[in-house]
Amino acid sequence: MVPHRTGEQEGTEEGMKHFLLLYFVFFIVFCSSSTLVTSQLDSCSQNVDPQRIDFDTTSLRCVAVWPDHNFILRYAQVSPNLWSFVLSFPININSYGAIGFSDDGRMEGSSAIVGWDMPAGGGIDGVKQYYLGGMTQAEVVADKGNLLYANASIVSTPTSIVYVAFQLQTNQPSSLLLFALGPQNFYPTGTQFLLLQHIDMISIDIDYASGLSNFIATRKRIKSEASKWFAGYGASLGFLLLVVIILEIRMLIKPKAQIA
Repeated sequence: MVPHRTGEQEGTEEGMKHFLLLYFVFFIVFCSSSTLVTSQLDSCSQNVDPQRIDFDTTSLRCVAVWPDHNFILRYAQVSPNLWSFVLSFPININSYGAIGFSDDGRMEGSSAIVGWDMPAGGGIDGVKQYYLGGMTQAEVVADKGNLLYANASIVSTPTSIVYVAFQLQTNQPSSLLLFALGPQNFYPTGTQFLLLQHIDMISIDIDYASGLSNFIATRKRIKSEASKWFAGYGASLGFLLLVVIILEIRMLIKPKAQIA
C-alpha cells in the first residue's frame, strides 16, 4: 500500500525541484562567463615582462593608444637615432596586432610592424614588417617597407598579454600611427605570410614628448563571426536566466497562496 502524500509534502518536493533547476541554470551561466573572460588586461601601471626582449624596457613612456581593444604602446628615444617600442595587446584576440607609421594618417603607403602569438602547437610566433601599398591582400607585402627596425621579438606572458617589441633606427619616427586588429583565429602563415583584412583599425596623432594623442579616424571593417556569436550567446543566457528566475519565483509563491 502506497502512503498518501500530503499537499505540503508535494509542495516541498516541487520547491526542491525548482531550486535544483535554478541552481543548474546559474551554474551554466557561471561556467560560460568564466570561459569568455580568460585573460588579464595590460595597463600602464604594470611593468613590461623583460623576458626575451633585447633592449631595456625600464624607462619607456606608456600610452593607452586604443582602449577599445586594450592596445598599449610603450616607447622611448634611447639615442639620437634609435627609438624603442613595445606594443601590447591581449592574447585572446587570437590574431595579429599591428602598428603602422604613416606620413599622412592613411594606411596606403605606410609601413607597419605586425606581431602574432600562435596557439600552442599551432605554429611559429612572428614579427614582421609589412608595406601597406593598397587595400588588397596582394598589395600588403611582408618583409617590405620603409622602417629600419632591429631587435624585434614577441613575448607572451602567463597573464595572457602579448608584447611586440622592436627598435627603429631614426631620429624622429612619424607621429601619425595606425593600429589594427586581425580577424579572430587568423595568423599569417605560408611562404608569403599574407594578411587577411583587419576587423578594426584606428589612426592617431601622438606627441612623443608628452605622451598625449589625438584621435584621427577609425575604420571598422567587419565584426568577426566569433565575437558576434559570443555576444548573442551571452545575451541569450542572460535572458534565459531572467525568465527562469521569474517563473521560479511565481511557482514558489503559488503553493503558499493555496495553503493560506
